[in-house]
Amino acid sequence: MTVSEPPLLTVEGLTTTVSVQGRQAHALDDVSFQVRKGECVAIVGESGSGKSMTALAIMGLLPEPQVRATAGSIRFDGTDLLTLNQEQMRAFRGDRISMIFQEPMTSLNPVFTIGHQISEPLIYHKGLGRKAARKKAAQLLAQVQVADAEHRLSLYPHQFSGGMRQRAMIATGLACDPELMIADEPTTALDVTIQAQILEILRDLARGRGMGLILITHSLGVVARYADTVIVMYAGRVVESGPVAEVFGRPKHPYTRGLMACVPTMDGDLESALVPIDGQPSGVFDRPSGCAFHPRCPLAFDRCWAETPPLEEFRPGHHKACWADE
Repeated sequence: MTVSEPPLLTVEGLTTTVSVQGRQAHALDDVSFQVRKGECVAIVGESGSGKSMTALAIMGLLPEPQVRATAGSIRFDGTDLLTLNQEQMRAFRGDRISMIFQEPMTSLNPVFTIGHQISEPLIYHKGLGRKAARKKAAQLLAQVQVADAEHRLSLYPHQFSGGMRQRAMIATGLACDPELMIADEPTTALDVTIQAQILEILRDLARGRGMGLILITHSLGVVARYADTVIVMYAGRVVESGPVAEVFGRPKHPYTRGLMACVPTMDGDLESALVPIDGQPSGVFDRPSGCAFHPRCPLAFDRCWAETPPLEEFRPGHHKACWADE
C-alpha cells in the first residue's frame, strides 16, 4: 500500500433510502471512506449499523426498489459504480470486484460441484474453456490451502467442512484476480483456529496481490490484528475512522470507546465486569434527531440532540463525528 497512490475505491456521501409501506428512511447516511491497493479496511459496528448495506451498495446488489442509493458516489478506479446499469455492473462484479458472503453454505449452490462454481466466473469473465477453467480452479483451491485440490473439485458443498466451504468461497472470489475484495463476516460459525487461518489467507493474498480488502466484522480483536484502517459505523453513519493503531490507541468517539470497553483483556482484573453500552441501537425508522448515538452516550449535551455532527479530520487521517471534546 502506497499512500501517495490514488485510492482504488472512494465512497463519498453515500446515502441509501429504505421504502416500506409508504414510509421512508435512510439506512446509510452520508457514508465516506477510501480503500487503497494492498490495504485492509475493516468496518465495525453493532448489527444494523450499515456494514453489510455498504458492501451491497458497492457490489450493486441493493434489494431495489425497496432500497436504493439516493445520494453520493462510489468511484472505483475512476468509474462511479452508481451510474452503471445492471449489465454494465456485471462487468465489474465477480471480475474486478468480488465478495465473500457471511454463510458459505447458503452462498454455494448445493446442486453444483465446487469445481463448477469456482470455474464459472473464469468461463464468464475470462472466456476460458472448461478444461482450462478447471485447471485454474484446482490452483486456486490449493492457494487457499485445500489439500488434494484436484480431487475435491468434484465434491459438493455438503461434503466440505465449514472451513473448507469458506476457503472455496475465497477461491471463487479470487478466480478473476479482483482488484477489490469484500469479506462480510468471513469467519462466522468457524472455530477460532480456522478463523485465524482464513483471515491470514485473506491478509496475505491482499498484500501479495496488491488487492484492496474490505473486512466487515464484529470483532475488534480481528481488526487489531489484520486491518490497516478501521471504520466505525453506528446507525448508518461513520462515527470514527482512521489507522487502526491511532483509533484503538486514542479513540475519540464515545461509541468507539464503548465498543472497546466491552472487550475482555488478558492482562486486566479477571474479577472486574465488562462495561456494556447502555440501551439498544435504534431501528431505521425510529432514529433520533441530531446524533443518533446521543440516547446511549454518557457525554451527550443539548447540541447532540439538535444537530448531526459531521465527520471531520482532527488529526492526520483520523476522523470523528462528535460534538464532544471539540
